[in-house]
Amino acid sequence: MEAVATGGAARISSEAAKGIFQEAKRHIRYVIFYQRYLKNFEDKLQKLIEKRSSLHQDIVVAERNVEKIKPDVQGWCHRVDKTIAEEETNKVKVFQVKAEDKCFFGLCPSIKSRYRFSRKVEKDATTFDDLIKECQFNGVGYRDVPEATVHTDFETLSQGRSFSAISWSL
Repeated sequence: MEAVATGGAARISSEAAKGIFQEAKRHIRYVIFYQRYLKNFEDKLQKLIEKRSSLHQDIVVAERNVEKIKPDVQGWCHRVDKTIAEEETNKVKVFQVKAEDKCFFGLCPSIKSRYRFSRKVEKDATTFDDLIKECQFNGVGYRDVPEATVHTDFETLSQGRSFSAISWSL
C-alpha cells in the first residue's frame, strides 16, 4: 500500500516539476533569444506597413471612382495609423538600448532589461499580427446612390396639363 502512495506522489511531483521547468524555460528564452523576438517584431511591423500601403492605394482608387469608404475600413486604417505612430516614437528603441546594456561592470548582460524588452516586442508583434488578420475586406468602397423621389404638382395635373410637371430627381 505504501508503494502505491509513493508511486502516486512521485508521479504528481514529476508532473509538477515538468510544468515548472517548461514555465522557467519559456521565461529564460525571453532573455537568451531577445534578438529573435526583435527580428519577428520588425518583420511583422514591415508586413503591417505594407498591408496599410496596399489598402491605402485601394482607398485612393475607390475615392477616384466616387465611392464612399466603408466604416470598418476607415476604423482599421485609423487603428493601424495609431499603432504605427506609437512605434515611431521609438518606444522599442529605448527598450532595445536598455536590453543591450551590461551590468556587473560590463561583464554580464542586463537580464531584467532583456526580459522586459522581449516581452514588449512579443506583445507588439502579436498586436501587429492581429491587425494583419483583421485586414480581410471584400471591398473598400461602395457607391452611395440616392433614393429616387417623385415630385408631382397636383394642381397642374388637375387643370388638364401634360405630365411634364412630374419631375424625377436623383
